[in-house]
Amino acid sequence: MVDSRARRVFVMNSVGGVIWSGVERGATSDEIVAELVTRFRVDEERAGASVGRFFDRLEAAGLAVPEASDAG
Repeated sequence: MVDSRARRVFVMNSVGGVIWSGVERGATSDEIVAELVTRFRVDEERAGASVGRFFDRLEAAGLAVPEASDAG
């Protein structure tokens, strides 16, 4: 992934690539977690932690903002 504003390149491993692909197609976090469970044969807890870390890193780099919750 390239951040042209900051002239930075972000390299992802295969898990990050699956997560990013899900983000691009508008998948929910739960859908991305389910895909990781299936593709990498990991449990939901581990997959969920990976998705959370990935999103945290995107936010920290200024490349994403959390979506507002509809609850409430």
